[in-house]
Amino acid sequence: MVSKCGKCGWMNFELAEVAPVGANFKMYFVQCVSCGTPVGVVPFYDLHTSIKALEKEVKKIEAQINMALPTLDHNIRVIAQKLK
Repeated sequence: MVSKCGKCGWMNFELAEVAPVGANFKMYFVQCVSCGTPVGVVPFYDLHTSIKALEKEVKKIEAQINMALPTLDHNIRVIAQKLK
């Protein structure tokens, strides 16, 4: 069984990038190639890709924090000694 456009009966569809008024994110409309009638909507951004990118950034930040901790610890000890 092949899906058909409910308006014109055509059987070919395409993704069209749209920025709906009042929406915070772009979307893709799945629409009929012939008449442009939307038959579905999918997110513009692939969540899996976005999550993986965020995970990489978190790992970078964790590494930077872990590298800075010994220096911070040392500086706190020096300050504590000077306050005595």
